Amino acid sequence: MSVGFLLRATLAVLVACRTALAATTAEWKSRAIFRIVIDRFARVGGSNEVCLNSDGYCGGTFAGITNSLDYIQGMGFDAILLTPIVDQNVNGYHGYWSKNIYELNSNFGTYDDFAALVAEVHKRQMFIMIDVVINHTGSSTHETNGALNDITDNYPFNKAEYYHDYCMIDWTNETSIHYCRIGSSSSQSLPDLNTEHEFVSSTINSWIANFTTFYKVDGYRLDAARHVPKTFYENFVASANAFISGEVYVTYDDPYVADYQWNGSLPAVENFNVWAYIQGGVYPDATSTVSKDLIGSLSFPLFGKGVFVTSAETFITFDEMFRNQSTIFKDRSALTLFIENQDVGRFIELDDFGNAVSGTTMDPVLYRNALTLIMTIPGIPFIYYGTEQTLFSRVNDIDSIRGELWPTMYATNTRFYYWLTRLNGVRRVVGASFFTQDITTFVVTTTTYAYCRGDVFVYISKIGYNGDSLPVTVSNTPYAAGTVLVNLLDFTETITVGTNGTIAFTQYGGLPYVFFPVSYLAKMTAYMADPIEYSKALPKYLVNGDTVTVVSSAIRVPQCALLVLLGCLVAMQL
Repeated sequence: MSVGFLLRATLAVLVACRTALAATTAEWKSRAIFRIVIDRFARVGGSNEVCLNSDGYCGGTFAGITNSLDYIQGMGFDAILLTPIVDQNVNGYHGYWSKNIYELNSNFGTYDDFAALVAEVHKRQMFIMIDVVINHTGSSTHETNGALNDITDNYPFNKAEYYHDYCMIDWTNETSIHYCRIGSSSSQSLPDLNTEHEFVSSTINSWIANFTTFYKVDGYRLDAARHVPKTFYENFVASANAFISGEVYVTYDDPYVADYQWNGSLPAVENFNVWAYIQGGVYPDATSTVSKDLIGSLSFPLFGKGVFVTSAETFITFDEMFRNQSTIFKDRSALTLFIENQDVGRFIELDDFGNAVSGTTMDPVLYRNALTLIMTIPGIPFIYYGTEQTLFSRVNDIDSIRGELWPTMYATNTRFYYWLTRLNGVRRVVGASFFTQDITTFVVTTTTYAYCRGDVFVYISKIGYNGDSLPVTVSNTPYAAGTVLVNLLDFTETITVGTNGTIAFTQYGGLPYVFFPVSYLAKMTAYMADPIEYSKALPKYLVNGDTVTVVSSAIRVPQCALLVLLGCLVAMQL
């Protein structure tokens, strides 16, 4: 008996008597989420061979994730987000080309495997979020003329009437964005579900209600949320009975995105504008008649490298944008934050010769500053798998963005693994005063950003790696004179607050700095282990420098990291 049969057979009963199993928005706000592409995260059996089929299945499974929960929880993460788990059309390893929504993707394992994963996640007091797609399906054929794509093998949406008529999106037309297809007219376009059709809408709402109860998930990421009319979401959100973060891929237009919270009934959206200001954003070309407010299909204000790489974006412009969000959005603290995901290039992106792509950086110190920012400002951070191993991607290669993790052998002694562990630690230990408060800024310049959130002081900069020792003094912080603060980077280093709340310390190597009151130190014990010494001496710092690694398409590129900035050549190994 298939899982699909069980889902359909028990649907009426489960929907009628379902209870509030899923976590609330308030409960999600204190979580840090580790984002996983199932097929690329962990195999069963310990194989670390590079996948030779980067545009198809590589072997990641539900059981592989279950076996790797120590690795994830060891960094302090208390939630995971998985790519879609339902049955897929050919080569849908990523999960966004659904075939039968009532069946699990057998490439990832069985229902028992998934149930075991959910049970283990909940046993550890963690949450599980699943990516779902209701805007479109996949198809069994990919015709040049997308109107000819065969959807008859899909279930239950196997009739032409369940889809909008074939058309490709005109990004200047909102109706087109809702009713036409995502993809390319010359290669792959995705059949667009007609959510106005009674059978489609009722089926989707019943399916998501059952999904929450049957699979015991705690929340959802809603893929391509911009492409479904907002009027659909009121019943969908009520049926899901769970926290939902919608992907509204729009940059530099927060009011547009915020309307999905105010009038679209979504509890949250992904903060693409933060991405845009950090990562670089999305702009039309010089000849385009499309305003930059309409470019894109997701709404992520916090995704980008811009402020850390270019002079065009500064912390002054970032701070203005972020402050405005507090009044534009219904609930800014529920927005999900990220700097990388399965659709966009990683923070460090290289060309085929190992050089940084124009407008990006190879500097892990800037990377670390960007991570510190999204982990300490209001919002729910999504940290993409591989960040802890400093994976990078290759330009114009989406499969490298989704590179397999196992060749890294899940090392737990990397600097980014430890830094994420400590950031998660201070978030948890400080607790309510951190999660319930906004940031209070003290320094906002073109290159530096200093603020407090609750009892935590944060100093971010975009100067990048350098060997200089820079004195930093920040006045009028909320700490009383005589308060002893601990450096999150080095628990043995403390500073004492002076008069007028003055904090003084020395910044080394462009690193981000986080300080917290010594009264929390005893509770940070679980996050203290760190065998890698952070040396303040330039030669030793370089020897122990961060490592950047790419794993994809049978190519693994160990990167000389900080030494690259001094002219080191990239070593490429097959």
